[in-house]
Amino acid sequence: MLCCRSSLLGAMAMTSAEKYWWLSPSLAAAAACLVIWFNWGQHRVRKWRLRNAFDAFLAVVPEKGEEGRLTTLAVPPHSEVEIQLRIRPRFQFRQNLFMFGFDGNERKKPRPLRVFNKFIKEGSRREQSPATNDGHHIDYGDYYHIVGERECTSPTFYAYGFIVQTREPGEYPVRIEINTGFGEAKTKTRLTLIVETRRTSGQNPQS
Repeated sequence: MLCCRSSLLGAMAMTSAEKYWWLSPSLAAAAACLVIWFNWGQHRVRKWRLRNAFDAFLAVVPEKGEEGRLTTLAVPPHSEVEIQLRIRPRFQFRQNLFMFGFDGNERKKPRPLRVFNKFIKEGSRREQSPATNDGHHIDYGDYYHIVGERECTSPTFYAYGFIVQTREPGEYPVRIEINTGFGEAKTKTRLTLIVETRRTSGQNPQS
Protein backbone atom coordinates (compact mmCIF):
# COMPACT_ATOMS: atom_id res chain seq x y z
CA MET A 1 0.00 0.00 0.00
CA LEU A 2 2.82 2.39 0.87
CA CYS A 3 4.52 1.59 -2.40
CA CYS A 4 1.39 2.42 -4.40
CA ARG A 5 0.92 5.69 -2.52
CA SER A 6 4.53 6.73 -3.21
CA SER A 7 4.10 5.96 -6.90
CA LEU A 8 0.91 8.01 -7.04
CA LEU A 9 2.55 11.03 -5.35
CA GLY A 10 5.51 10.82 -7.74
CA ALA A 11 3.18 10.78 -10.73
CA MET A 12 1.32 13.82 -9.40
CA ALA A 13 4.56 15.73 -8.88
CA MET A 14 5.77 14.87 -12.38
CA THR A 15 2.44 15.93 -13.90
CA SER A 16 2.61 19.33 -12.17
CA ALA A 17 6.13 19.96 -13.41
CA GLU A 18 5.21 18.98 -16.93
CA LYS A 19 2.11 21.14 -16.81
CA TYR A 20 4.09 24.33 -16.10
CA TRP A 21 7.15 23.59 -18.22
CA TRP A 22 6.51 26.77 -20.27
CA LEU A 23 6.65 29.14 -17.29
CA SER A 24 10.42 29.49 -17.04
CA PRO A 25 11.12 30.09 -20.76
CA SER A 26 8.15 32.49 -20.96
CA LEU A 27 9.52 34.58 -18.12
CA ALA A 28 12.93 34.60 -19.77
CA ALA A 29 11.40 35.71 -23.10
CA ALA A 30 9.41 38.47 -21.39
CA ALA A 31 12.55 39.73 -19.66
CA ALA A 32 14.42 39.72 -22.98
CA CYS A 33 11.60 41.70 -24.63
CA LEU A 34 11.70 44.31 -21.88
CA VAL A 35 15.46 44.69 -22.26
CA ILE A 36 15.13 45.11 -26.03
CA TRP A 37 12.27 47.63 -25.63
CA PHE A 38 13.99 49.85 -23.06
CA ASN A 39 17.40 49.77 -24.75
CA TRP A 40 16.36 49.92 -28.39
CA GLY A 41 12.65 49.65 -29.21
CA GLN A 42 11.22 52.75 -27.54
CA HIS A 43 13.94 54.97 -29.02
CA ARG A 44 13.26 53.65 -32.52
CA VAL A 45 9.53 54.22 -32.12
CA ARG A 46 10.06 57.78 -30.89
CA LYS A 47 12.40 58.60 -33.77
CA TRP A 48 9.83 57.24 -36.21
CA ARG A 49 7.07 59.37 -34.62
CA LEU A 50 9.28 62.49 -34.76
CA ARG A 51 9.05 62.46 -38.56
CA ASN A 52 5.50 63.83 -38.18
CA ALA A 53 5.71 65.29 -34.69
CA PHE A 54 3.61 68.41 -35.12
CA ASP A 55 1.29 70.37 -37.39
CA ALA A 56 2.29 73.86 -38.46
CA PHE A 57 0.30 76.70 -39.97
CA LEU A 58 1.02 80.12 -41.39
CA ALA A 59 -1.20 82.32 -39.24
CA VAL A 60 -3.00 85.54 -40.03
CA VAL A 61 -3.86 87.69 -37.02
CA PRO A 62 -6.54 90.29 -37.89
CA GLU A 63 -7.22 93.23 -35.63
CA LYS A 64 -10.42 91.59 -34.35
CA GLY A 65 -8.41 88.70 -32.98
CA GLU A 66 -9.60 85.86 -35.22
CA GLU A 67 -6.88 83.51 -36.43
CA GLY A 68 -6.58 82.16 -39.94
CA ARG A 69 -4.47 79.02 -40.38
CA LEU A 70 -2.95 78.67 -43.81
CA THR A 71 -0.62 76.27 -45.59
CA THR A 72 0.43 78.80 -48.23
CA LEU A 73 0.89 82.55 -48.03
CA ALA A 74 1.70 85.09 -50.76
CA VAL A 75 3.94 88.08 -50.07
CA PRO A 76 5.70 90.74 -52.20
CA PRO A 77 9.38 90.46 -53.23
CA HIS A 78 12.21 92.63 -51.91
CA SER A 79 10.29 93.56 -48.77
CA GLU A 80 10.28 92.98 -45.00
CA VAL A 81 7.15 90.97 -44.17
CA GLU A 82 5.65 89.43 -41.03
CA ILE A 83 5.39 85.64 -40.94
CA GLN A 84 3.34 84.30 -38.02
CA LEU A 85 3.37 80.58 -37.20
CA ARG A 86 1.16 78.30 -35.15
CA ILE A 87 2.62 74.98 -33.98
CA ARG A 88 0.44 72.12 -32.67
CA PRO A 89 2.31 69.05 -31.30
CA ARG A 90 0.79 65.66 -32.13
CA PHE A 91 2.23 64.16 -28.92
CA GLN A 92 4.28 65.35 -25.96
CA PHE A 93 7.99 66.07 -26.28
CA ARG A 94 10.60 68.42 -24.84
CA GLN A 95 11.91 71.10 -27.19
CA ASN A 96 15.56 72.13 -26.95
CA LEU A 97 15.85 74.21 -30.12
CA PHE A 98 13.45 75.69 -32.68
CA MET A 99 14.60 76.29 -36.26
CA PHE A 100 12.77 78.26 -38.96
CA GLY A 101 13.69 79.19 -42.50
CA PHE A 102 13.13 78.50 -46.19
CA ASP A 103 14.51 76.00 -48.68
CA GLY A 104 15.69 77.07 -52.11
CA ASN A 105 18.43 79.04 -53.82
CA GLU A 106 20.40 80.79 -51.08
CA ARG A 107 20.70 84.00 -53.13
CA LYS A 108 16.96 84.17 -53.92
CA LYS A 109 15.06 82.64 -51.01
CA PRO A 110 13.59 84.72 -48.13
CA ARG A 111 15.76 85.33 -45.09
CA PRO A 112 14.45 85.52 -41.48
CA LEU A 113 15.85 88.60 -39.74
CA ARG A 114 14.39 88.67 -36.24
CA VAL A 115 11.53 87.51 -34.03
CA PHE A 116 8.30 89.49 -34.04
CA ASN A 117 5.54 87.56 -32.30
CA LYS A 118 2.30 89.40 -32.93
CA PHE A 119 0.44 87.01 -30.63
CA ILE A 120 2.25 88.68 -27.71
CA LYS A 121 0.82 92.11 -26.91
CA GLU A 122 3.52 93.19 -24.43
CA GLY A 123 6.72 91.60 -23.18
CA SER A 124 10.37 91.10 -24.02
CA ARG A 125 9.62 88.00 -26.10
CA ARG A 126 7.51 89.98 -28.57
CA GLU A 127 10.61 91.28 -30.38
CA GLN A 128 14.00 89.52 -30.25
CA SER A 129 17.03 89.09 -32.49
CA PRO A 130 20.53 87.58 -32.46
CA ALA A 131 21.78 91.04 -31.50
CA THR A 132 19.63 91.19 -28.36
CA ASN A 133 19.36 87.54 -27.26
CA ASP A 134 22.25 85.08 -26.90
CA GLY A 135 19.86 82.16 -27.49
CA HIS A 136 19.11 83.36 -31.03
CA HIS A 137 21.32 82.97 -34.08
CA ILE A 138 21.13 82.67 -37.89
CA ASP A 139 23.27 80.02 -39.55
CA TYR A 140 25.04 80.17 -42.93
CA GLY A 141 21.98 78.67 -44.62
CA ASP A 142 19.86 81.59 -43.39
CA TYR A 143 17.91 79.45 -40.91
CA TYR A 144 16.89 81.13 -37.68
CA HIS A 145 17.61 79.18 -34.45
CA ILE A 146 16.05 79.75 -31.03
CA VAL A 147 17.74 77.83 -28.22
CA GLY A 148 15.67 77.08 -25.13
CA GLU A 149 13.78 74.29 -23.42
CA ARG A 150 10.01 74.01 -23.65
CA GLU A 151 7.66 71.15 -22.80
CA CYS A 152 5.38 70.77 -25.83
CA THR A 153 2.05 69.09 -25.18
CA SER A 154 -0.85 68.08 -27.41
CA PRO A 155 -3.18 69.62 -28.51
CA THR A 156 -1.86 73.00 -27.31
CA PHE A 157 -0.99 75.60 -29.96
CA TYR A 158 2.33 77.52 -29.72
CA ALA A 159 2.87 80.84 -31.46
CA TYR A 160 6.00 82.06 -33.24
CA GLY A 161 6.51 85.10 -35.40
CA PHE A 162 9.32 86.48 -37.57
CA ILE A 163 10.24 89.44 -39.71
CA VAL A 164 11.42 88.01 -43.03
CA GLN A 165 13.33 89.73 -45.84
CA THR A 166 12.01 88.50 -49.19
CA ARG A 167 14.13 88.61 -52.30
CA GLU A 168 13.40 87.07 -55.70
CA PRO A 169 9.90 85.86 -56.71
CA GLY A 170 9.26 82.13 -56.43
CA GLU A 171 7.73 79.41 -54.27
CA TYR A 172 9.79 78.52 -51.22
CA PRO A 173 9.06 75.56 -48.90
CA VAL A 174 9.04 76.55 -45.24
CA ARG A 175 11.36 74.48 -43.07
CA ILE A 176 10.55 74.09 -39.38
CA GLU A 177 12.51 71.69 -37.22
CA ILE A 178 12.49 71.16 -33.47
CA ASN A 179 15.43 69.54 -31.72
CA THR A 180 14.47 67.08 -28.96
CA GLY A 181 16.36 64.64 -26.79
CA PHE A 182 15.50 61.87 -29.26
CA GLY A 183 16.31 63.66 -32.51
CA GLU A 184 14.82 66.23 -34.87
CA ALA A 185 11.05 66.65 -34.84
CA LYS A 186 9.54 67.66 -38.17
CA THR A 187 6.16 68.93 -39.27
CA LYS A 188 3.53 66.78 -40.91
CA THR A 189 2.08 69.87 -42.61
CA ARG A 190 3.83 71.18 -45.71
CA LEU A 191 4.00 74.98 -45.82
CA THR A 192 4.93 77.23 -48.75
CA LEU A 193 5.71 80.92 -48.96
CA ILE A 194 4.89 82.37 -52.38
CA VAL A 195 6.90 85.46 -53.26
CA GLU A 196 5.25 87.27 -56.14
CA THR A 197 5.03 90.79 -57.55
CA ARG A 198 1.29 91.05 -57.03
CA ARG A 199 0.46 90.28 -53.43
CA THR A 200 -2.60 88.06 -52.89
CA SER A 201 -4.22 86.52 -49.85
CA GLY A 202 -3.23 83.14 -48.43
CA GLN A 203 -4.63 79.88 -49.76
CA ASN A 204 -5.78 76.53 -48.43
CA PRO A 205 -7.28 77.56 -45.06
CA GLN A 206 -7.07 74.83 -42.45
CA SER A 207 -9.08 74.39 -39.26
